[in-house]
Amino acid sequence: MSGLHPAYALRQQVVEPIGEARPSWQIWKELGEQLGLGQYYPWQDMQTRQLYQLNGDHALAKELRQKGYLEWGVPLLLREPESVRQFTARYPGAIATDSDNTYGEQLRFKSPSGKIELYSATLEGLLPGYGVPRVRDFALKKENELYFIQGKVAVHTNGATQYVPLLSELMWDNAVWVHPQTAQEKGIKTGDEIWLENATGKEKGKALVTPGIRPDTLFVYMGFGAKAGAKTAATTHGIHCGNLLPHVTSPVSGTVVHTAGVTLSRG
Repeated sequence: MSGLHPAYALRQQVVEPIGEARPSWQIWKELGEQLGLGQYYPWQDMQTRQLYQLNGDHALAKELRQKGYLEWGVPLLLREPESVRQFTARYPGAIATDSDNTYGEQLRFKSPSGKIELYSATLEGLLPGYGVPRVRDFALKKENELYFIQGKVAVHTNGATQYVPLLSELMWDNAVWVHPQTAQEKGIKTGDEIWLENATGKEKGKALVTPGIRPDTLFVYMGFGAKAGAKTAATTHGIHCGNLLPHVTSPVSGTVVHTAGVTLSRG
């Protein structure tokens, strides 16, 4: 965990997988091995993977499994001499400071130059024209549409725990955020039933009028309104974001487009 107070937080398995279900790390590892890329997954299970992430520090791994969360209580201000002085005084075994009593010279990235590189010869060789970031402007919506964006919420891990009863009680619905100006133009109030529609699909939900979103944009938390798979009252309730996203993928990373255009109307 990064931030002013960097820390380690460990997620630990609580229940055994059901049937032949596999965790995502195992899926990627086994796919990699089938593709002849097993050398990029040098761990056998989650415990050895976590140890790999901790650079083989067995003592740290053991303490982290016992406590679940570890932080040093010292801000990571690498270029602020006084904070570095206090840190090294408290932890004399830490790496030696630079000549100016900071850690500035230790800041090296995992790139050939050790610096931030805006050009990649490797990527350019594989995908000509993509070796350096370029602006590629393309329309995300039509003139009469609003931008449709989505996000996660802390209550539901990765937008996938709506079926957990206690969490469902905390957050049951994913109301559509609508700016007051847009809501006034459409005659919409908080709690009104509304429709979002585009060439990909059509979804019905409820409005949440808030200044926390731009007038030209609608926002919805993901993970609700399931149309396939295991269905419960919790998972099928609300807006299904994927039903409004076009089937467009990035030519480089293969990721899907997460911004689309939709029309907004009262239900």
